[in-house]
Amino acid sequence: MDKNVSKGVLKELRDGSNFDFMIAHMIGLDCAGHTFGSRHSEIQRKLKETEAFVAKIIEFMDDETTLVIFGDHGMTEDGNHGGDTLLEMRTGVFAY
Repeated sequence: MDKNVSKGVLKELRDGSNFDFMIAHMIGLDCAGHTFGSRHSEIQRKLKETEAFVAKIIEFMDDETTLVIFGDHGMTEDGNHGGDTLLEMRTGVFAY
């Protein structure tokens, strides 16, 4: 599911496209959570896939570029979100 997003982003970076701001929305981890739950091996696979994508982005970055990655919500153990539990409201943020 995220392959088209990562393919498009990496193409823009490889082609040297001129932009000041880029947003990429990766939805695969959310879908895996809804389908399998938060502790399923598919979650680990999607996390590793996303980590590899981020590493490729960093390879293209120069010293004037900032990368910010964040989640829009957390996830319950059964893979849902939308409530007010701590698991659903907590999310990560990464800046490089």
